[in-house]
Amino acid sequence: MCIVCQQPKTAGIHICGQFLCSDCEQAIVTTDVSDARYRYYVDCMKRIWLNASSS
Repeated sequence: MCIVCQQPKTAGIHICGQFLCSDCEQAIVTTDVSDARYRYYVDCMKRIWLNASSS
């Protein structure tokens, strides 16, 4: 399940044991920092690192 969109997808990457689907990966790398979605993506990525550091 993708950590960003919460959808059960198979294409994507694993970062520190968390799955990020290719659709969300593409959205993250193309979103401008002034876009309102940018903060949401940053928070999702922060969860990956927080989960990894608490393990």
